[in-house]
Amino acid sequence: MKLELMNFLTGFVLSGAMAMFIERKDVLTFGGMLTAIALGTMVYGLGGPLWMGVLFAFFISSSALTSLFEKEKEKVNREQFEKGGPRDPWQVIANGGLSSGLAAAYFLYPQPIMLAAFLGVLATVNADTWATELGVLSRRVPRLVTTLKSVERGRSGGITLLGSVASLAGALFIGGCAVVLAGIFDPTLLYAIGWEKVVIISGLSGFLGSVIDSLLGATIQAQYYCGVCKKNTEQRVHHCGTRTVLKTGFSIVDNDTVNLLASIAGGIIAALLFPLL
Repeated sequence: MKLELMNFLTGFVLSGAMAMFIERKDVLTFGGMLTAIALGTMVYGLGGPLWMGVLFAFFISSSALTSLFEKEKEKVNREQFEKGGPRDPWQVIANGGLSSGLAAAYFLYPQPIMLAAFLGVLATVNADTWATELGVLSRRVPRLVTTLKSVERGRSGGITLLGSVASLAGALFIGGCAVVLAGIFDPTLLYAIGWEKVVIISGLSGFLGSVIDSLLGATIQAQYYCGVCKKNTEQRVHHCGTRTVLKTGFSIVDNDTVNLLASIAGGIIAALLFPLL
């Protein structure tokens, strides 16, 4: 394949328009916006419109859900999550950074298995985002995925039926978008792979990747305890101003690290599924 400057310019313009629109919705910080533009430019320049379209599907849908029911999620965001509010550059990289690497790999080795891995990565991060943003709205008490004991709402590794359904829906959403976009931009590729295979790979790898995210969140992600508020949290300094104490996991493993590891796992699962289906 040959590098085309126009593809990078097109990617830059489209990514810039999307990122600036999302940033105005207070979903991205300014640094997060610049990072999203860089990722989108690379993905379009190296992968093309199909790859960019799937990346857009993730960013737009996850951003929309982040903005949905903000008041209902405000308390959980303030007390539990390490990072609440707009996504910073590290969050953007943790969720979408691997996609640009796979676009580069596809440019060097233009085989469908690379696209499968790409879909697995984005299906995983989209599934995890949908599960997080909608799962915290569940009226049922979350259960820790490893022990099934009840945990605080928003606790990493906590699962609910609503969150699990949302996770599968988020993964299938990426597969559905990929089918539509491939039909528009690369119907030959879609015919060669088969739309059913695209949906199954995205759905399975994304859902399983999200489960792995929950397992990592429950086991190795740093969880702290605030002695003043008597609450578990991801925050090193709780919202009340108290320095928290590490309770479980490793201090070097935060939510961004878990998201990155889970997305890698989702990509690997998709690549392994591709020749089997």
